[in-house]
Amino acid sequence: MGAIGELKKPMTKDEFLDFVSKNLNAKNLRYSNGRKGTIKRVAVCGGSCSDLLNTASKLNADAFITADVKYHSFQDAEGKILFIDAGHYETEIHSIDELKKRLEFFLNKEKSIKVYKYRGSTNPIIFYNN
Repeated sequence: MGAIGELKKPMTKDEFLDFVSKNLNAKNLRYSNGRKGTIKRVAVCGGSCSDLLNTASKLNADAFITADVKYHSFQDAEGKILFIDAGHYETEIHSIDELKKRLEFFLNKEKSIKVYKYRGSTNPIIFYNN
């Protein structure tokens, strides 16, 4: 599992979907409804981790954010956990800053090594909105 944690303040499903969309800069979210109630405990795994759905559910997560979710996985989650496919690129890109920071720390002994972060987008997916 990538990470599991508690929100500071519980949110409704709609509040949480809006929160995820804004914080991941993901304009399109696919999701299946979880059980009724508020979202407090959240599991997150960047990239393609839908195979961890049962683990997230066993850890009593109210929501699970990942990417590349298949149709039948959404069906498996329905009524159990708010299952969100926020996009592969959108769930992984945020780790680049942390990776750069760790590389710089690790390479700190070698002052001649500079770590650069590409600032463009490498996302090959383009969304068509009618």
